Amino acid sequence: MRRVLIIAGIVLVVVLVGWYEGLYKPESAHINALRAKEQVAAANLTSLEGRYIALVDAKRRVPAERKALATLEQLVPDEPGLDSLVKVIFKLTATAGLQLQGITSPSPSGFGQPASPSGSTAVGPNELLLTISVAGTAKEVERLYQLLESNSRLFVIDNYSLSFSTAKNGASAGNQTSLEVRAFFASPNPNTAVS
Repeated sequence: MRRVLIIAGIVLVVVLVGWYEGLYKPESAHINALRAKEQVAAANLTSLEGRYIALVDAKRRVPAERKALATLEQLVPDEPGLDSLVKVIFKLTATAGLQLQGITSPSPSGFGQPASPSGSTAVGPNELLLTISVAGTAKEVERLYQLLESNSRLFVIDNYSLSFSTAKNGASAGNQTSLEVRAFFASPNPNTAVS
């Protein structure tokens, strides 16, 4: 009987070790792997919910953004339009009562250099730097500022210099003003077909 108990104990231990190694251990590892995947999936779900909420909010703002973009597109023409830009400046200085003495602009960056090998150009707003020199009174210069700011074309006044001259009798002979101004234009997308 003792022998039967020893053999039964050994068989029981072998069965338990076999059950642990063959069934419990692999199933336990599989369950732990599934729990890890569940945690990753829960984190991804939380992230996706946050992105969905952000997209819904962005969709709600699209009409206002499109309206702002349309306004900007009206202020920023599709091409530099130097001839129309010069006409606008002549008109604004005349309307302000100023005498236009000069318009200067530095050479554009990359001017006279070969095109990039990729053939790509910047898409979006570009700026054209100008220096406008005028002569007139301070009130006329102030009126020019107002006209530039309210013009249908976007102008940004970056800097100005004002110099006064006096006549021989000591009276003011007028002001010389130089305005550093940026005018903007949009580069067309080279990948868009022209109709």
